[in-house]
Amino acid sequence: MCGGMNPGCIIEEPRMEVDLFAGLKMFVDEMERKLREKQKEYGDSWKNMSLDRLALRLVEEFSEVFVYSSAEQVGHELVDVANMALMLWLRLRSSRYPFTTFRVTNGPDDS
Repeated sequence: MCGGMNPGCIIEEPRMEVDLFAGLKMFVDEMERKLREKQKEYGDSWKNMSLDRLALRLVEEFSEVFVYSSAEQVGHELVDVANMALMLWLRLRSSRYPFTTFRVTNGPDDS
């Protein structure tokens, strides 16, 4: 039976004809809309977070993608992932510290 998180199930999706760059524009527009919405609540707090914390937030956002089953919900989470990646990318470009000063672990038992 197909559905949910059944890894053995392959669902043939209809082939989508979309222009990559038109899709990019739509995605960036949605990123901007969501950033402006969250700006009211969080301001520029990402500018003062440590690189470690930003990287961890990126991982947290990515893990949320797998919680949802509808394409719409997953799409919203992917926009959050992209926005968090953007914030980390901007911070890394302006950082004096190399990215290798931290690593994301699975938890306290990770060695």
